[in-house]
Amino acid sequence: TPPTPTATPSPTAPAPYATTSARTVPLNGRPVGTPQMGRPLSDERVAEILALLLEREPDPGLLDEAFAEITLARDVRFIAPLIELMRAGPMQLAELTQAHIDTLRALSGWSPSLSWDRWFEWYGGTTLEPPPGFATWKGQLLAHLDARYGEMLNDARPAEIRVEQIIWGGAMPDATSPLDDPVFVAGNSDTARYLDPTEPVFGVFVNGEARAYPLRIMDAHEIVNDTIAGLPVLLAYCTLTGSSALYDRRAPDGGTYSFSTSGLIYESNRLMYDRETESLWNPLTGRPIVGALVDAAGPGAAPWLDAFPVVTTRWGDWLARHPDTLVLDDDTGRGRGYAPGFPHLEYFASGNTAFPVSLRDPRQLTKAWVYGLLLDGTPKAFPLRTVLGEQVVNDRVADREVVLVGEGTGRGIRVTGEMPSYGEIRYFAGGAIRAYERPEGVTFAPGPDALSVIDQEGRAWTVDEDGIVSPDGEVAPRLYGQLTYWFGWLSAHPTTGLYGPPQPTSTP
Repeated sequence: TPPTPTATPSPTAPAPYATTSARTVPLNGRPVGTPQMGRPLSDERVAEILALLLEREPDPGLLDEAFAEITLARDVRFIAPLIELMRAGPMQLAELTQAHIDTLRALSGWSPSLSWDRWFEWYGGTTLEPPPGFATWKGQLLAHLDARYGEMLNDARPAEIRVEQIIWGGAMPDATSPLDDPVFVAGNSDTARYLDPTEPVFGVFVNGEARAYPLRIMDAHEIVNDTIAGLPVLLAYCTLTGSSALYDRRAPDGGTYSFSTSGLIYESNRLMYDRETESLWNPLTGRPIVGALVDAAGPGAAPWLDAFPVVTTRWGDWLARHPDTLVLDDDTGRGRGYAPGFPHLEYFASGNTAFPVSLRDPRQLTKAWVYGLLLDGTPKAFPLRTVLGEQVVNDRVADREVVLVGEGTGRGIRVTGEMPSYGEIRYFAGGAIRAYERPEGVTFAPGPDALSVIDQEGRAWTVDEDGIVSPDGEVAPRLYGQLTYWFGWLSAHPTTGLYGPPQPTSTP
């Protein structure tokens, strides 16, 4: 007798955060306030001081005069460029002296260590605004690294995020080279035997065509500009948030875009850029966030590009489901080999983020894996371990009935990699979750295997990539969702609902 499906708990809000003036952010367990503005300096004087701060060898007397003026006026807008210099100074992009630090502390009322990342994270919990001309100033500062940053970041380009929180990630644009129209091989061919059946791949199914993108290759390239079944698509993967997404590269404005890595970070999320307009994009949301395309995309949280589901699954499981699948050839023409997890093994095995994050879960579950849905403007996250433990989750998001089907057990896909200086490193790379829209009045329970579920009448439905199909042909269509670290989903959707508390899943 099949088990009787039951409805699962209603959405629960994330754990409470310390309340600040306009945002909520936990920081060392205490509230963060926004320093109050005194008397703003004139735009002309602001421009003079910003130019002075940009110099690598500024006149000490002029610098002391500027800092005294800023402090006396309590023009807290200068907190943003001073924090920027906490990072840029040690990189020798501009001058950083004790006077810079003392002025920052006086304006902020905060005195942490000299760690630049703590300052950036503190700023993210405030409602401070930068001085006029800041985006152009920041672009000029980063242009010492690469001239293109001066084009990507300037005040003439619209932004839907706080440009102050964009950080250089240590690599130049295109340094993490994307794959453009890569070669694929048959999954059952000898050429595909470089893959272990237990290692993770991103599986996609578009217009009847199955493709697999091994994480051992994606970890090194992050972006693939591809064509599947005649559709120009983008596979965007962020090694920092763990998120992957497949987007149609044809945008609503009529343009078809190709993408590359920018070397810039926002909320510990790697930003990509399109080669046509050099707009910066958030790969997790599929939206332009700085540049010419921001106005075209308009406000909103849903992807601007049409999105297709991606499943993180074991290669052997994907091949068994799709024996005719194509898979990336490991001979990418880049003259390198690919090993599981390399070069990010230490990060994957760690519970910490690599860069500042404004919203952190106080339960130290920043990098727990969750599966996120955004339906009709309502976000909700489902912890991976919960979904894999229950196997089938019936729930409601907004006013829509949904079901999530998990494949596997425990923490998901375990990966073992090796680094010459550290030896063997193990971590968990997520797991297979597929989401569907349930027909009205239908609830599901686990079936005898991962390819089927049982409804409340005891009928077996087939779990497919495009939908769950009943014996009489009724289809519960597939929904787009994303597997990502909890901090990544929370940063993109701070008002998200949560199906029970997140549980540790990324580290052994």
